[in-house]
Amino acid sequence: MAHFLEYFELTIINQDNQLQKQQAFEWGLDFADALHHASYKVCADAASFDDKKFARRATRMGLNPVVVVPQ
Repeated sequence: MAHFLEYFELTIINQDNQLQKQQAFEWGLDFADALHHASYKVCADAASFDDKKFARRATRMGLNPVVVVPQ
């Protein structure tokens, strides 16, 4: 993901979350999940139906907010 930042044609819409997105991606979240999770920073928690990847990885990584899977 860091190499994307080197392109002058690329505009980062929400630069405040850039470090959080990059760290989550480097720690093992896929690109889309890292972007989504960074957008949740104002939430108390988040819900996802992707138990096998996103929710488990975010939990294992200790990311905040916590990603829960509805029962």
